[in-house]
Amino acid sequence: MKLKATLISALAATALTLGAMAPAFAELSPADRAELAKPIVALMPVLMKNEAALNLNAEQKAFFADWMSKMPARREAVERNIAELRIELRQVILAGAEREKRDQLIQKIGTEEAHILTMRALCVESVREHLTPEQFKQLVALYEKKAS
Repeated sequence: MKLKATLISALAATALTLGAMAPAFAELSPADRAELAKPIVALMPVLMKNEAALNLNAEQKAFFADWMSKMPARREAVERNIAELRIELRQVILAGAEREKRDQLIQKIGTEEAHILTMRALCVESVREHLTPEQFKQLVALYEKKAS
């Protein structure tokens, strides 16, 4: 029970901090939003920029083109939902709503944040599955070079 209370408190603190940024977050460009919610790993932009250097075959190119036509929109929909939930949480807090309502929103935000992290992790898994081990190693090296 104490762990649950600690987790809720930690989520609340995070949500409050992020909730304060929600209005600005909603108005930022996708690039600026990405900086605020920086992914743990973002290989796809590096992969797409370096298709030739990675020597992708036709099947790989087709898979990644299809991925890029679908997945960013799905991720952005979850991000929009998170932003809307944060705005709602801010309004609920300012209105002095009951703790139960705040806690419900905090739980929803936490669930959606976990969803984003899962999506990012699955993206890396999919990239790994569709590249050869050598291509993946090269991609990681390009990614790390870009990050440094």
